[in-house]
Amino acid sequence: MTHPSTTLDNCSIDWLSYEYGVLIIVSVGNHPRLRLTPSNSREIADLVGEDRRQAILDAQQREQNNRRPLAPAESVNALTVGALHDDASGADPRGYALDPTDGLPSLSPISATGSGYRRSIKPDLVANGGRVIFRDPPTPEDSVSFTSLSSLGPGIRVATPAQNKEVFIAGTSPAAALVTRQAARIHDLIEQITAGRTITRRQRASAIKALLVHGTGFVHDLSTQPLAPEAALGNGSIQRDFADGCATNEAVVLFVGSIGAAQEQELLFPLPDGLNVREAKRIDATLAWLSPVNWRHRQYRRAAMSFVKPAGSIPKLQTPSGLSSDTTTRGAATVQHQSWELNSTFGSGQGSNMVVRVKCFEQAGGLAGQEVDFAVALSLWVAPTVNVDIYNQVKTQVETRVAVRPQ
Repeated sequence: MTHPSTTLDNCSIDWLSYEYGVLIIVSVGNHPRLRLTPSNSREIADLVGEDRRQAILDAQQREQNNRRPLAPAESVNALTVGALHDDASGADPRGYALDPTDGLPSLSPISATGSGYRRSIKPDLVANGGRVIFRDPPTPEDSVSFTSLSSLGPGIRVATPAQNKEVFIAGTSPAAALVTRQAARIHDLIEQITAGRTITRRQRASAIKALLVHGTGFVHDLSTQPLAPEAALGNGSIQRDFADGCATNEAVVLFVGSIGAAQEQELLFPLPDGLNVREAKRIDATLAWLSPVNWRHRQYRRAAMSFVKPAGSIPKLQTPSGLSSDTTTRGAATVQHQSWELNSTFGSGQGSNMVVRVKCFEQAGGLAGQEVDFAVALSLWVAPTVNVDIYNQVKTQVETRVAVRPQ
């Protein structure tokens, strides 16, 4: 059962986010103490490399019910951030201070894991949260406590009023701060590309959310087993900052709009020439919105949106390379992100389109005729060896297009 104060915190953030059209970024929460039973601290300290990392992940999975996201991390409109056990400090633990993953990439052992309201994905994404350490006590214990506060590192370096003026910290709070900084840069980018056009505050907030999640992915050597990847990493870790722009071998098109209940919008991505070669290609799609909520109703989220697998003048897409559609749309999510990798040739070029259809359904008492603002980021990437200027071909075609209206 959810504690009443937890419900109030989540509802307050969801209402404020929708009412004022702002994207609120929150950390998923920290659990600095990890119970190790049936293992103990000495056995963990004696392990090295992959064995130690796996032992910590196994303990996190056993204790998952006690290490769930902390309020207000379950907010459906907020972007919730978890932490990776990584940083750029360059400092290594010494003496009795030990690295819980022995230098291997991993989910932070203090980052909360689980899911959001009605099993929706939470956290939405993860970012570097700094490395933590634990100490090997003289007498073996059934749990370990992870610490981070240090003037030397490892961790994320931040300002402090103390004598040294700087200190290293770790956890989901610095991870959320890094994502917030990236969100601010994306906000400025959206202001630039929409100059002279009118968009609503909710569309802008949705666009920031979409572009942040659109830049995520799963790192192959970052294992989360036996934890489910969506419970540990959400949609993945941040791999790209689109405020830095695109390379010539990729293009990202950002759509913003409004849609009502039982309506559908068809979004067109103009395709470039030169894709009739059998080389690696990737299609990514991310839908984000802010939903009005009804805290008196079990379903809570009043606007349920999703997109249909991209189609049109492209080869038929198979199984997504990341999370499944069922996983990304379950519960009370307000973000859907999927990626497809393929090597097929495209028998199409300029004048043809990739098509994505966005749908909206009302629930939890309905929308009472109001439309919901949303944003979609849709991208096409091809291997650099294809040697095709994807970006400028798509840009040229987009500049001559007109807005698509609801059907």
